[in-house]
Amino acid sequence: MCKLTSKVRAGNALCATGSGGVIVSSSPMAATAAELKGAIFLGLGWNELGILVGALVGVAGLLFSQYWAFQRDRREQALHDAQVAALTKR
Repeated sequence: MCKLTSKVRAGNALCATGSGGVIVSSSPMAATAAELKGAIFLGLGWNELGILVGALVGVAGLLFSQYWAFQRDRREQALHDAQVAALTKR
């Protein structure tokens, strides 16, 4: 149920439930846009989205770091093998 404040006239207001609770708007278009925003963001607020994006960036950074470390180890091993092979040919 939508509870209207004294600043909004009940006759012209449209109540809708969005991601942040109840949205009261004097325009049906604004209420629909607010509901759509809540649906697009899966009911998450800006704080939750910031946390989610930060966690995804952190995990991606960890994965890329591990990949590049693995590639560096392979390059160093190939260089070491070439140096050992050059020393044993003498």
